Amino acid sequence: MLTSSATDNGAVTDNVCVLLVATKVATIINSANGHTYFETAGTTLAYSAISLYKTAAATVRSLTAPDTRHVFSVNELTAVDQWDSVWAGDVRLRLPSPLNISVRDQQRLLAKHVRPHDRFLEIGCAPGKMLAWVAAVLQADVSGLDYSERGISTAKRLFGALHLKGDLRCESLNETTFPPDSFDIVYSGGLIEHFKDPRGVVRAHLQFLKPGGTALMTVPNYRGIYGRLQRYFDADSLLLHNLEIMTCEALRALAPPDETFEVRTYAAGRMSPWVLTPTKRWPRPVALGISHLVNAAALLQPFDVSFLCPTLVLEIRRRKA
Repeated sequence: MLTSSATDNGAVTDNVCVLLVATKVATIINSANGHTYFETAGTTLAYSAISLYKTAAATVRSLTAPDTRHVFSVNELTAVDQWDSVWAGDVRLRLPSPLNISVRDQQRLLAKHVRPHDRFLEIGCAPGKMLAWVAAVLQADVSGLDYSERGISTAKRLFGALHLKGDLRCESLNETTFPPDSFDIVYSGGLIEHFKDPRGVVRAHLQFLKPGGTALMTVPNYRGIYGRLQRYFDADSLLLHNLEIMTCEALRALAPPDETFEVRTYAAGRMSPWVLTPTKRWPRPVALGISHLVNAAALLQPFDVSFLCPTLVLEIRRRKA
């Protein structure tokens, strides 16, 4: 079948040229000799030439086409083994508690955008807690993508225990079977900062959006007070994060310069102790006690205060045609 692409048309044209040349050679041989043997040889030559051309063209395409298989893996600041170890422990098979301020902040953000029966995709969804909440409370049709087998297994157990429906796939972002242009909301929380150059990951989010759909990508705000505190508690953990993108201006620069999209960046959330790991430096009872006190104060905080916001949001909306 012919296609409308320039590449395919060029290949078809070249095939026809090869066939005409080979047939012409066969005709000359046939005219000179008049033997069936040479007629067969001429036909064989024609098809052999086409076969040789196709093989050579495929080889050239494979050598010159950009190799996207490892675009994300070589660009990552973390590895799948690290995430498998994160999800190795037991996860309570219930919805996330809104008494955790980080959970409440995520829920507040998503509730502004998700409507019942929206098609919702979470990238990096393990262990599935927030995805389950979106399905159960916001009544969206949810899908989840994660490359950690252990993480997806945990998410499936959670959905089963809560009797929720969800399309959960253990796939890498650059090899996923989810179709493009098919989701109203695409969300990731704390994902893109684990890449040295997140622009390709941001574009990967956008490919799933329907016209009118919105992508929401959040990163921890480690360039302000939280970064200074975390450097004191656990400086090594910051090496797993791309700190350069953690300003609103830097996040905006990750979006494609395309009028197809509307871009917003902003700080969000009440103050939160959960982006810090004080247990790395303080005795565990002391660290957890202070963290829970801060969490309780944050639940009473009436509005966001910019320099205390623990999260930065990159919000990209695909315009309708």
